[in-house]
Amino acid sequence: MTTLLKYYTGESMAKMVLEAEKAPGSANVAKQLQSELLENWLRSKKTPSSVFRVLKLNKAGDKAFESPVLAMWLKYVAFFKDANPLVRVNVAEVLKRYYANEVLGKMLIEALKVPSTKKIAKSTLDALTIGWMYQKVEPQKVYKWLLVDGTAAVDAGRKLYKSYNTLYHDKYPNAFR
Repeated sequence: MTTLLKYYTGESMAKMVLEAEKAPGSANVAKQLQSELLENWLRSKKTPSSVFRVLKLNKAGDKAFESPVLAMWLKYVAFFKDANPLVRVNVAEVLKRYYANEVLGKMLIEALKVPSTKKIAKSTLDALTIGWMYQKVEPQKVYKWLLVDGTAAVDAGRKLYKSYNTLYHDKYPNAFR
């Protein structure tokens, strides 16, 4: 793996491994390479945030959830958590380092519509919502971040906003409405 990483970036290695996983004849080799890549990052003391940058997900703009290397990053997050059970790693916190709330809200709402990213988008939105509640973020800001203006009544962003608004006012009943 060390030799390969001299010639290929972490991003290109991740893409190769992910492509190789799809081909029946190379799935076992891909699994081995993936394992070695994850272990290499861990031995190199790379955090999930630094691997996010290695994979250039920080440059993906609001398309990070459409990137093929997102799957590799999520695998590393899980691998890192297993190897470091006392270290708190939160996907939402990593994403917040690279994206403004407006971009993150839009990106996650879009990711909810895609079967392959729906689960991670939902858990990330849940974590963000808890964080917003803890920070006492007013519902008007969340409304703006989720780009609820002009969306259909059944839109996921509108549902999330309504849920957040209700929870916020239940928790902080004296807050201005």
